[in-house]
This record gives sequence, structure tokens and C-alpha cells, in this order.
Amino acid sequence: MKKIMLKGLICALMLSVFWSCSTENDVQMQSTTQVQQKTGDVLSGVIGENLGNGIYKIVVDERELMSALEDVALQENGVQIKIDNISIVNKFATNSPSIPFPVLTGGGLSTDGSSMSFAYVLTEVNNNFMIGSSGHERPPLVMCRGCARGCFLEFYELDATHLLGYCDSAGCGDYCFRIKLE
Repeated sequence: MKKIMLKGLICALMLSVFWSCSTENDVQMQSTTQVQQKTGDVLSGVIGENLGNGIYKIVVDERELMSALEDVALQENGVQIKIDNISIVNKFATNSPSIPFPVLTGGGLSTDGSSMSFAYVLTEVNNNFMIGSSGHERPPLVMCRGCARGCFLEFYELDATHLLGYCDSAGCGDYCFRIKLE
């Protein structure tokens, strides 16, 4: 009888040790994620996933991502924008329409009421999307201002790994232009 009680007590102690370690690790992982989101690191890791069949999913908190993109638009291009939509889509280069490439794209309104669109070309590694490539500086945010949600943001392929964003007026005339700080 003593052996059965001793074995039961040992099993209960072992289970409580494993349970407490598991809970501690979960709390540590949650706090790390919160710190990354608060410091703006949402742009430096995996932001999306390729689910197959042309279906893409943003895996980070979309509000945090939009807020980080608004900060980049202000810092890089001097534009205050309130982003109201983002998505990951395939685009085709104007001069090479046979090969699709993934972009994080979206739009919103600037403080003066102008329609804005923006895009980041994404890198795909193991079905995960990142802005830029691991170990390299983040590429510039391409932004267009004008009518019809910021004109149409299009790309030219410069070579197999470099794309140049431009703004197609789509009938907007001179009001459609790319925003870029030199």
C-alpha cells in the first residue's frame, strides 16, 4: 500500500513540474510577441503565409502592421496616411507579365484627403512572406497619390530580383504621381 501511495505521489509531483514549466514557457512567448509588436518589429519578420492555390494570409496583427506602415510612410516619404486596407496579392511586371511576384499592398487617405496606395515587394521563403530578404535592408515603400485609390501602382522588372514601382495614371493625368523622398 505504501508503494502505491509513493508511486502516486511521485507521478503527481512529476506532472505538476511538467505543467508548471509548460505554463511558464507560454507566458514567456506571449510577452516576447507583445514586445516585438510594441517596438515596431512587425515589419522585420514573417508577415504572411502562402496557403497554396493563390491564397495568401497575413499572419501578424493587421492593426499593428497598418500602424507600422503608417510610420514608415511618414518617416520615408514624409506623408501622413491613415491606412484602411492591406492584403498580399500577386502582381505582374509590366515588361514581364508571365511571372507573378507577391506584394503587400493597401491604401488609405492622406491628411489632405488624397487617395494613396502603397506596396512592398515581398520575399517568399518556405511559404512565408517577409518584407525584403533576411539579412538585408528593408526596401523602400512605394507610394502613389492621386485619384482612384492612389492611381494604379505597377512595377517594371529590372532583373530577376529587382523591381521598380511606378504609378500609372489610369486617366488621372498629372494628379497621379509616385511619392519618393530623395
